[in-house]
Amino acid sequence: MSSRLEAPPDEADGAEEPVSELVSSRSEGLYRGLFEHAHDAILVLDPDGERVLEVNRRACELYGYSREQFLGLSIRDMAPRPADHKTEEVIRVGHVDTFETMHRRADGSNMYLEVNGAMVDFDGRPAILSINRDVSARREAEQELVRFNRRLSMSKTIDGAVVRGETVRNVSAEAVELLCSELDAERASVVMYDFDARVAWLLAETGVPGVFSADGTDSSLLAQWRIELDDEVHDVEYVPDLGALESLTPRRQRLLEKGVHSVLTVPLVFHGRRLGELNLASRKFDAFDRPSRDFARAMADDLVVAVDGAQSREALEVERERLKSILDHLPEGVVLLDSEARLSLANKIGRDYLRTLAHDSDGGAIRALGHYSLEELADAVERTEISGSGNRYFSVQVLRVDEPGGRTSGYVLVLRDTTDDREIQAKVREHDRLAAVGQLAAGIAHDFNNLLQTVSTCVELALEDDGAGREQLETIRDQSRRGALLIRQILDFSRRSISTRAPTDLRELLASVGAMLRHSIPESISVGLNLGTKPLFAEVDPAQIQQVVTNLCVNARDAMPRGGRLTISLFPHDEPERDHGSSRSPEPGNWVAIRLTDTGEGIPDDVLPHIFEPFFTTKTPDHGTGLGLSQVYGIVQQHEGCLDVDSHTKGTVVTAYFKRLDGFFAKSRSSRPPSSLPRGNTQRVLLVEDDAVLRRSLERLVSRMGYRVLVAADGEEGMRVFNEHRDDIDMVLTDMVMPRVGGVELCRRIREQAPDLPVVIMSGYPLEQEGRKLISEGVNDWIGKPFSKEQIARVLAKAVDKRERAKGEPEP
Repeated sequence: MSSRLEAPPDEADGAEEPVSELVSSRSEGLYRGLFEHAHDAILVLDPDGERVLEVNRRACELYGYSREQFLGLSIRDMAPRPADHKTEEVIRVGHVDTFETMHRRADGSNMYLEVNGAMVDFDGRPAILSINRDVSARREAEQELVRFNRRLSMSKTIDGAVVRGETVRNVSAEAVELLCSELDAERASVVMYDFDARVAWLLAETGVPGVFSADGTDSSLLAQWRIELDDEVHDVEYVPDLGALESLTPRRQRLLEKGVHSVLTVPLVFHGRRLGELNLASRKFDAFDRPSRDFARAMADDLVVAVDGAQSREALEVERERLKSILDHLPEGVVLLDSEARLSLANKIGRDYLRTLAHDSDGGAIRALGHYSLEELADAVERTEISGSGNRYFSVQVLRVDEPGGRTSGYVLVLRDTTDDREIQAKVREHDRLAAVGQLAAGIAHDFNNLLQTVSTCVELALEDDGAGREQLETIRDQSRRGALLIRQILDFSRRSISTRAPTDLRELLASVGAMLRHSIPESISVGLNLGTKPLFAEVDPAQIQQVVTNLCVNARDAMPRGGRLTISLFPHDEPERDHGSSRSPEPGNWVAIRLTDTGEGIPDDVLPHIFEPFFTTKTPDHGTGLGLSQVYGIVQQHEGCLDVDSHTKGTVVTAYFKRLDGFFAKSRSSRPPSSLPRGNTQRVLLVEDDAVLRRSLERLVSRMGYRVLVAADGEEGMRVFNEHRDDIDMVLTDMVMPRVGGVELCRRIREQAPDLPVVIMSGYPLEQEGRKLISEGVNDWIGKPFSKEQIARVLAKAVDKRERAKGEPEP
């Protein structure tokens, strides 16, 4: 939409209108996206002619008009009730609070809407912004519940009259009074037939005198109206306009002369025989819609029941059971209370929820739900969330059912269990929190890796010099390696470490881990392997999976200081009986599960939610860093797996799930004897590193390996050095993250000019998608900081060897 919506100048300052704040603080592009993709229909109207100036996509879908058809329409074309337009109120006040109205779709059907309106500035002129939400389904459900409750109330009234021993005439009189008050009728009557005497008489009537009866009497109805006593059962007969009929019976002619236009006749049928009829008349045209006709027919059935009291109660009970069955299939709890707040009807879900929520009952009356009184809930504008017993939460809405005189005849309670929704929201918050911690951890790891790389490189150089303090230098080197392992744990938690996955037989892998553990687990703890007899493959990083199992075993060992049993199991997750019922475990299917079970002390309930948090530990500082389970969590998540922990008084069960690969078979592994450290042969290496101290130490280390080194402080300087010595450079060793021009951009520029020149990427921060893409496109290798002398020597030798082979290949 090219036009802008802004708050009118006299309302913009200090106003707290959400639309005004939105459109005044966002760009046109952002507003267009919000406007077009809003869940509600949004219309911009001209206040003078009430013409549509602009609509969003949802409005076109809801009303059934195209945008071109919409523009220029009047609100009166869509709203059949002008009293609900409220345009004058919007213009006068500047906005209108939420109100409900009815609009017509393009196909002629009606829908109920919740509408909010406000004055805005549209393209330099005042306009009305109307936000419409379709509540037809809710309104229909509410009306259906109200109709049912009213019918139930009327049925109870008739039943009460029968139980009290009232005559059929008195019961009928009470029924027609109720029908006139509930339906749009000026007159109602009950006519009964006596087929033996060939007589029809007026049993009861109410409303305007003389509409049905002749001169106010009922003795000569048969003669004056010429009623044909027909015992054949006919359906409901409805005439919406008597004047439109081509011919009229004397009876209908008399009704037309009395000003009646709509007539509804409902047969009274008992045991398949027509006993009489229920008549309703109105001066309005088409006064009785389908719900009204259904309602009248139902009341006629109840009247017939008055003839036989026993059958009346039975028929009503059948009807109640049918309606109750419908309510039982609703996804929410629905409860009907009478005027005394006593239970009238409830579906199965509603009864279950009431047992949890309704603690305060006075002689069977429900006075409160949770900590809220029934009246407080009925006065609430929106649904109210209430906590029930057993740590359950519910969304509750209470609607009053008011009679025409304003007296409350009952309540409708709509209850929904939101416990699972709250748990899902809590998991989302936990996921976001861990993701934020992981992002921070990865950033810290990058800087710390650079620091460790500097220390370890300087130590390697000092050890080569064979100077004094060799023992201390080796201690520094060992501590640097421990620091590198610590950083690897942080990166594993943040899912930023680089894993090398391959189809792996987990059975073979766990067997080797189990053999290794027997030497590190105390003899007081027995270790059992339950790995099955068949290979189970998954695409994983074997080193990382070994780390997962090792960390879990260490935790289990520490949980059994006085000894116990540790069992490592491997099985395909297609057997539901193995599952512990946790919401964190996947549905049985194409998964393979690694499960560790110990008989230790278990994890306390207050500790369990925090076990995967980095640096959280219940151990003393000299017995743990708090990163073991964090690393397990990160590795499993990085493999797109699931992690489930079930802890109780008898121990802890931890299960890691990975995607299973079928159709792979174990391959023999050949081991190569370690070779001597490779060296260069005066090849020229361009070293690009922004950390000055690390750059100097790397320059010395690479030089001692037999290479000539050119250095640059960042990618921009690296390109300048490359252009000056292009023909003399055999490979590039560059950092990834640098100021000005980073390693990614440097690689791209070099590849444009020298596609065959080997490039090796160094990074203290894991490679993101762009770095991975470079490797897939031909960048020779990458090496993560901190790396050892042996690692960098082999990487450089590999890159140079590829360069030499490329030079030796003949031209095609």
